[in-house]
Amino acid sequence: MSRFVKKLFLFFVFNLLLTIGLSVSYLVYYKITFTDIPPPNFSNSYSYNEKMKFARKASIRPDVIAIGSSMSLNNLDSETIKKRLNTDSYLNLSSWGMSLKDIYNLLKIQSEIHKPHTLIMSSGIVDFQEVDKNVDYVTLEEYLRSNEKEEILFHLKCFNLKYYISKFKYAKFVRASVHEYEYLGYDKYGAVNFIGKGFQIDSSRWNRDYMNFDSIETSYYSYLDSITTFCKNKNISLLFFESPYRKGLYSKFDAEKSERLNSHIQKAEGIVNNDDHIFVNANEIMWEDTLFVDGTHLNAMGAKLFTEYCLDKVKLHKRI
Repeated sequence: MSRFVKKLFLFFVFNLLLTIGLSVSYLVYYKITFTDIPPPNFSNSYSYNEKMKFARKASIRPDVIAIGSSMSLNNLDSETIKKRLNTDSYLNLSSWGMSLKDIYNLLKIQSEIHKPHTLIMSSGIVDFQEVDKNVDYVTLEEYLRSNEKEEILFHLKCFNLKYYISKFKYAKFVRASVHEYEYLGYDKYGAVNFIGKGFQIDSSRWNRDYMNFDSIETSYYSYLDSITTFCKNKNISLLFFESPYRKGLYSKFDAEKSERLNSHIQKAEGIVNNDDHIFVNANEIMWEDTLFVDGTHLNAMGAKLFTEYCLDKVKLHKRI
């Protein structure tokens, strides 16, 4: 029996040393350092995990927050929001592909942690086609309330070897690739605004309009209603911005697509206005193709002009 235990122990030690050796070789080969460690694996979305790490480490305790998909992550200009709303207390908590349900669930957590008075959502019809994320919200809330010394505990709690092996290299890539759609180099407030010159535009994304007539998740209008009601009950002002299409795409919509988009906008606007929040439709004017990196995502200049346009409308609405 003792011989068996000894062999088992040696087998365990051998495999442990082999794993460590392979891991070190991997890190050295790809020039990966501890700063490239992926965030804890709270969800099936890397962008979501990365943003939650940013949110926990942020020193800002915001009065104003933005939550949404990449339509909020990429299309909102932080400096414009800061100046127009006269605040340094702002955080963009958006990440790729957040559905209306995802937004609602995160809002409930963040509203208790940060007590914001304003929520900004930049959105589009694509947000009503997203698949809900698989998120461990109980562990996530514990993590967001934790301090830096406790972070290692959440890496252990959410540990998945396959996740770390696949995401070490990926984490380094998304944090540095300024010319790619997957870039996650956040500004101080959590936004990612794409550069214009030299950006690697994908032709399929450039022409994608998300007007799939069988893919709208109608229940997401109910989640939008839940968001507006929640904000009203918590005394949070909601600023909902309908993000625009690029001119070269929008101008070619046939009658069916135009009707579908207008129907979506009318539904969303009715829900937002019903709880006395503010809805801005940026598709009321044309937006030049030079302001975009694809059909719906703006570059940095486009994000600045879009955010200025929307906040001008908000100011006018409040005057009226």
